[in-house]
Amino acid sequence: RGLDEPGVDWLGVLDGSDREKLPRLYSEASLFLSPARFEPFGVALLEAMAARCPVVTLDRGAAREIVIDGVTGSRLDEAEPRALARLILEWLSDRERLEAAGEAAQERAFQAFGWGRAATRILSAMGEHEPAWSDSHSSNSLR
Repeated sequence: RGLDEPGVDWLGVLDGSDREKLPRLYSEASLFLSPARFEPFGVALLEAMAARCPVVTLDRGAAREIVIDGVTGSRLDEAEPRALARLILEWLSDRERLEAAGEAAQERAFQAFGWGRAATRILSAMGEHEPAWSDSHSSNSLR
């Protein structure tokens, strides 16, 4: 059951049929919260970041590599409700910081984890040269 608070939209469970809504929902959100104790791949973190949404998550699994603490969001040591609430309030109280973190999050998602980067790493592993479409040539390539 959701919260009945101003500024909080409770969406309930989103399943596979809601997939096409996710980019819009991420981009409308001020902050993406993922206090999951186990997040091995970080796909949801990257989806949120790609939509310019800063991330608050636990300092575990893929989040350690994906989220730059204080820059693209925050990583908490433990899933302690008071600490999570304090961090949410800190982020939401500074609109300029949120916007800057959203920009940094999107840039990180595409530069470090986008398809251009993946193609470059694969070709490098195969002993090939950097492809013409690599991220060093265009930040918008292969998004």
